[in-house]
Amino acid sequence: MESGPVYWIGPAAKTGQQLVGQIGDNPCMVSHFGVGHNANHTAQTARQTAQCYVAGQLLTTERFFHEERRMETLQPWKTLAREPLFSAGPIKEIARETVLLPDGRVIADYYTAAMGDYAIVYAVTDDGKVLLLRQYKHGPRRVCLTFPGGHVAPGEDPAEAVVRELLEETGYRAGLLTPLGSFVVNANQGCNTAHLFRADGCRHEREPNSGDLEEMQLVTMTPEALLTSSAFLEMAVLSYVTLVLLASHVRAAEEY
Repeated sequence: MESGPVYWIGPAAKTGQQLVGQIGDNPCMVSHFGVGHNANHTAQTARQTAQCYVAGQLLTTERFFHEERRMETLQPWKTLAREPLFSAGPIKEIARETVLLPDGRVIADYYTAAMGDYAIVYAVTDDGKVLLLRQYKHGPRRVCLTFPGGHVAPGEDPAEAVVRELLEETGYRAGLLTPLGSFVVNANQGCNTAHLFRADGCRHEREPNSGDLEEMQLVTMTPEALLTSSAFLEMAVLSYVTLVLLASHVRAAEEY
């Protein structure tokens, strides 16, 4: 029997859906949620075959690759017709689509939404503090803890947009800029794309001048204080929480 590192998938090894294992020296890693690694655990294999577990149930090598092939055969929907219905202000378009499903069913009234893309940044100063803005947001309809950022114009580089917004809203110039990924905000209706960044070595350059509708209060917090349930509740917006988790993960990985 051989041993190797365990890779788990989900929010927790015991409660989330797991898929762990190893084929020879190669770990099995399949996830819609991301992959974690714990060097203090081991996964046993025999005769160079995989032993994987999904939700605690043994997954044989044959079933593992069957599931992998099954995922590859999933087909996208096809749009047969599209009718724009509404456009105003920040809402670029509300449209009604007729879509064909892989099983042959036709959905005649599938609605989609399009809004402008945006970029936000987890900005860290030279002394290790994170720059945030406390301001009212009309979506959650309360004062929230937010991050510098704003609209990305069509054809604009999101990195350039977020550096501009950081300077306008906080007066700080970004140092080293690390992209953390671009993510569609709504899985079914689309809506827009959020571009997430981390900026290290940010230095004060001028007084902020955002020109935004909202009143803003510039605040700083330690990275540790942001990783608390009370901070997440004050953020209220999913992309802000996602930014904190991704930015913290990148720093932890670099230190490791």
